[in-house]
Amino acid sequence: MYDSYQSTASSGLTLGEIVLYLSIAVLALIWLATCFFVVQPRQGRMVQFFGGKVVNAKVTTGIGVKAPWPIHTVTSNISLAEFSISEELQSVRTEDDSIVGMKITAFLVRDANDFENSVFSLLDYKSQIKSIISDATKEIVPDLTVNDLFKDRDKVQNHVCKSLNDYFNKYGFIFNKVVVDDPVLDEETRDSMNAVKRAELDLIAARKNREAIREREVGAAEAAAESLLKRSEASVKVRKDNGSSLAETIKAFK
Repeated sequence: MYDSYQSTASSGLTLGEIVLYLSIAVLALIWLATCFFVVQPRQGRMVQFFGGKVVNAKVTTGIGVKAPWPIHTVTSNISLAEFSISEELQSVRTEDDSIVGMKITAFLVRDANDFENSVFSLLDYKSQIKSIISDATKEIVPDLTVNDLFKDRDKVQNHVCKSLNDYFNKYGFIFNKVVVDDPVLDEETRDSMNAVKRAELDLIAARKNREAIREREVGAAEAAAESLLKRSEASVKVRKDNGSSLAETIKAFK
């Protein structure tokens, strides 16, 4: 009977061997599962060879396929949606020598066709974008008055947006627009502008008052002239009537 038990044990698998083979199978499945990765909407991921050279960039939503880990590794999801970066300038001099504060906001996206470049080309792209915003703003604002900054800020927005695209397009960034908030004026400048505005309003009021007086005077003169004309016409008519009556009287005596 002992020989029969030995024969059965030698022809089957022990519990330890079964656990071992099952563990190997599970690990193999887990390892093979690293061949797949998921890209979320409006995001992108890159496949790297042993964590170094990029061999593929996937920027469309869905499941991607790669070689198993560690041959190919994959980055985390990186957003392709529009985002914004703002820069606040404390003191910018205008054409009329006013010092203003400004807030400029740039709206941009990563170029899906140059995704790798946008991720790896620049070490600190946010700081560099803020620097270009500052430089471009200080280039254009000295040619504008404070009123221009309130009424015609498109000049600043277009100039800054063009400067950003000229510099960063080659690094995989596309700037869609730039928004400039109302300039922040110091107290002295604000008081001066208010004084100028009040003076302009007073001048307009005085001009309108003079025009009203002139219109009244012209109206009175026209009325007086018309009245004089009517009196003259009436006097002429009376004289004509008197002359006609006198002629008729003389004729009657003859």
